[in-house]
Parts: sequence; structure tokens; C-alpha cells
Amino acid sequence: MMNLLERQVTLGEAAVKLSAKKSALLDYMMRNTRRLLTHTMISESVWNMNYEACSNVTDVYVSSLRRKADRDPAHRRIDTVIGCGYRFLDDTEGQAAPEPRAPMT
Repeated sequence: MMNLLERQVTLGEAAVKLSAKKSALLDYMMRNTRRLLTHTMISESVWNMNYEACSNVTDVYVSSLRRKADRDPAHRRIDTVIGCGYRFLDDTEGQAAPEPRAPMT
């Protein structure tokens, strides 16, 4: 459960405090559950700035958010889509569904 006013996430019985940006990042991801969020989309929505390819700001914040609020490796909620961005999974999913692939001929 997430409390946006107090920037706090509840994991089981434990409450985890988040910084304003981590809270905004998690809120954005939760509002776009299962949707692929590119670095550009996250940068523009959370930081209100144009994405710079050489910047790793998004990766650093996602990594930190995972350490605080996505600790259970069996039920990861923040899925990395290599080379593209991230996807937030809902409670019913343990892991992201594989990307559809064209049949090999």
C-alpha cells in the first residue's frame, strides 16, 4: 500500500519512507501498471525534463526504489525491459509476461 501524502509504502507490517522523487517515481509506475515506461517517459513525467541518453538518473532511482520497496525476489514488481525501460507489475503477477516474438521460419 502506498500513502502519497506521507510518501510511505507499507510492505506487510513494515512502513518504508520514500523521498519525494522516489515517491513520485513509484506513483508514476503504479499509475501505469504493466505498461512499458521508457527512460524518456519517466524523465519527462517524474523530473519534468528531457531525457539525456548519457544520464543514469532513472536507473539510479529505480535501483534505490527496488532496495527500499521491492525486496522480495520471488515477487518483483519493478521489471527491467533491457534496452527499453521498466514495467511495474500488479499484485497478481510474479514476473512480467515474456514479450511476444515473431515465429521463426
